[in-house]
Amino acid sequence: MKLETNYFSNSLNFKEKTGQALNNWAQSFIRPIDYSVEHCTQVFADASSSKAHKIAVACLHTLVFPCTYVLYITGTLLDQTGDFLKVRSYNYLPGNAKEKNPSSQAPFSLLSANLCMLPYGIWTWAGISPAYQRTDALARKILESDSDFVCLQEMAPSHANTLWNKIKKNYAHGFSRIGPMPSNRMNAGLFFASKYPIEKTLYHPLPNTGPIARGIFCAKTHIGWILTSHLNAGSSDSDILLRREQVSAIQKLCEKLSENGKIPCLVAMDSNIKRTGKENDEYSLSEIPKYFYNSFTTPQPFCLTPETATCTNVPGLALKGKSPKDLEDAYEHIDYILTYKASANSLCLKTQQLPTYSQINALPLSDHKMLLAKGAYHQLGKPINITSDTLK
Repeated sequence: MKLETNYFSNSLNFKEKTGQALNNWAQSFIRPIDYSVEHCTQVFADASSSKAHKIAVACLHTLVFPCTYVLYITGTLLDQTGDFLKVRSYNYLPGNAKEKNPSSQAPFSLLSANLCMLPYGIWTWAGISPAYQRTDALARKILESDSDFVCLQEMAPSHANTLWNKIKKNYAHGFSRIGPMPSNRMNAGLFFASKYPIEKTLYHPLPNTGPIARGIFCAKTHIGWILTSHLNAGSSDSDILLRREQVSAIQKLCEKLSENGKIPCLVAMDSNIKRTGKENDEYSLSEIPKYFYNSFTTPQPFCLTPETATCTNVPGLALKGKSPKDLEDAYEHIDYILTYKASANSLCLKTQQLPTYSQINALPLSDHKMLLAKGAYHQLGKPINITSDTLK
């Protein structure tokens, strides 16, 4: 595998600044059609919407479509021009906070979450409220977690920038619009923020057949490499095979980045790989247990329950007027913060889940829980005991 990494610098040259400015300016032109599609999606996804309401909404947005489409084309051309000028595969977002002083002796924390903020109102089908209605509450949860690093999935650039403006007071560096932007506006949807200095960055594409461009964003910090990704969804045999290829690509990337196990590699992702506790579940048959340590542990052998699940399908099913057929139809455990085994000798990591939904909340903040990992290096040859009290 040929691997090219970029030495990170928060100073942007004229072309990078112009490219990013065009990317951001383009969002103003693209948002009208995005809002239009969001509204239509909300109405048509809701089983309780009347036929008359659906017809009225469809007629309204058909009338405004010529105007929004012209704006969309203009925004797309601006966006592509910005990409042409840029060298980096992401937009850099400078924070307002000073960098924390890196120390190998200090504990660190990492938060990972799929916030369901893709464009076109896609979150509606999961029974989630519009992104702009959830941003303030999600920003508060991130700030309350006081995490040193933040890895987010399913973040459209406009929503990522809005969220960043609410949390940048506590962070030194932010990265959004990660990965090439295809014509359908569905890039990798990743976001990363750090309180600590960034040494290097890397974007690596993954094998993919779906509408979303899949990839991995990697940032090298004083604790090692932090990788974040979002793998393909779906339950068919071809979907499962594709996820195996994607996990294999991540493992090979970790092998390169770790430099024969000398540099720790942490992976935070929505894998869509289901862990049920059954002997032949997809998680057990994947390469994750072989090559990675899972930082989420339970006192007993793992068993899928509403408490151990990281994702719920209940709001989406309720929106369609359906009830879950069984526990595995209602809940999933698919989100992970992992440590690459070959480079894990010097790290101790433990993860807890932070709620974003409940059975009584009809419109949750996300259909995925947040994961918060607390970690530290071994000292004097003994692992640091990260207890439940430490995680509070």
